[in-house]
Amino acid sequence: MVFWNRPMSLRLMAGSAPKNTLVNTYKELKMSHILKKKDLETIYDKVVEILEQIGITFGTKKALELLAKNGAKIEGDKAFIPKALLERCLESLPKYDYENQGPKRITATSPFGMVPTILDDETGVYRSGTVEDVVKMYKLTQTSDLYECASPCVIDPVDNDADDLYVGQIAMLLRYSDKWPSVGIRATAQNSKDGNLYQSARKSIRLIREFYDVWDEPVMGQSICPMSPLAYDWECLDNLTAAIEEKQNIILCPCSLTGLTGPASLLGLVIHDIAISLAGIVYAQLLSPGIDVSICSCSGATDMRSIQPAYGTVECVYIEGMLYEFAKYMQIGCTICGALSDSAKVDYQAGAESMLTTLMPYYASEINEVWCYPGLMSAWYCGSFEKLILDEEMMRNVNRALKGVNLKLDPKLMTSLTEAQEKNTFLQGKTPSAYRKDHYLTKIFSKYGVSQDISPEKNDVRLKVKMEIENRINQYQAPEITEDQKKLLQPYLPSKCSF
Repeated sequence: MVFWNRPMSLRLMAGSAPKNTLVNTYKELKMSHILKKKDLETIYDKVVEILEQIGITFGTKKALELLAKNGAKIEGDKAFIPKALLERCLESLPKYDYENQGPKRITATSPFGMVPTILDDETGVYRSGTVEDVVKMYKLTQTSDLYECASPCVIDPVDNDADDLYVGQIAMLLRYSDKWPSVGIRATAQNSKDGNLYQSARKSIRLIREFYDVWDEPVMGQSICPMSPLAYDWECLDNLTAAIEEKQNIILCPCSLTGLTGPASLLGLVIHDIAISLAGIVYAQLLSPGIDVSICSCSGATDMRSIQPAYGTVECVYIEGMLYEFAKYMQIGCTICGALSDSAKVDYQAGAESMLTTLMPYYASEINEVWCYPGLMSAWYCGSFEKLILDEEMMRNVNRALKGVNLKLDPKLMTSLTEAQEKNTFLQGKTPSAYRKDHYLTKIFSKYGVSQDISPEKNDVRLKVKMEIENRINQYQAPEITEDQKKLLQPYLPSKCSF
């Protein structure tokens, strides 16, 4: 494995900010669709006001002392961050090149996102995730070209009997996948050995370093979810501090819900999320100047009738789009999520919402990439392997849409028209390659209509999905692992994954 072949969104982060007024960088970028320049300036002013006057809660003495040492006013566990300190830290933050991203595309970071529950597609029963689900997830990830990362997507499997439950999940990632580790789960007092989550977080990073023998550059992406409203609790800070001290790629992912854990208005929620994200950037830059930090939104709307999160919505796309446009304005790396759904079944709703949240961002704003979580259901609570396959097919169709139409004129067009008129058909003399230049041929969705003569293997989508899963599992080949790497992983793996 060439380990430094990181996903495109991470490879494009480089260099430091030019020493100029940050808001002036906007004039070099294309105009946004959702927010105008005046809106962006207003958001920035409000964020500065929040940091200076309302403050951010930091749950450890170490963090508060670091902020105080650099000019922040401290009252209890709250830090008030002055504008000068914010802009000094933003200057040291590596900048994201939004002008050289390549063609628009859909890709997948990992299945499910971070789910504790799995929908059993055979029985329709919801159950806690298991080690077997994790292994199955990695096998499907490895056998698809859509995924650029690997992540322990099933949070804390119930039958994980590793000595350190958190490090055991990272060991499973290394055991079954050779893709870039992008870790969305975090160490907690419950899943870390002896409740020492900082130790487990550091150990997991060191395990990846030692496994690949890479010590001088990042070896993983670590997602950190601050708490709403406007807080970094001690668990969050211990994980964040471990990732900073190990100089990893860090993604700050606020997870706020309109009217429930955040402001009711979409713009208000975005301002809240930006404020807490920039506070995290300040902390990271003070602890390790120049470290890569990007942002992502795991925030969404709330259905106040049921007090349930609503991610498969137009509102969620607008929340992500506004965060993206502000990040672009500030040249901060930002990721947009797709394939989101609130459905608890693999049904029309699940497909419609997955397509909406994957395709709509390209119409709402000038976005080049959407990173999907195939199989995600029930507002980040549940995963389905059946939906995973269907979402992958949805992504391929969206990529076909983004590719557009080939406008290069076929030099043989007039000849083919003449021959077709003479023979009364276009079928003769054509090659499959000529057809495929302009067509995407789905392997999963049925195009056979209502004919009763077509076999179920061709016309039954659910049967085709089941067969695809079985075929992919059978095709899986474990990454090549040396005997030394096996010895390294063995003490940390759950017993079901032992060599």
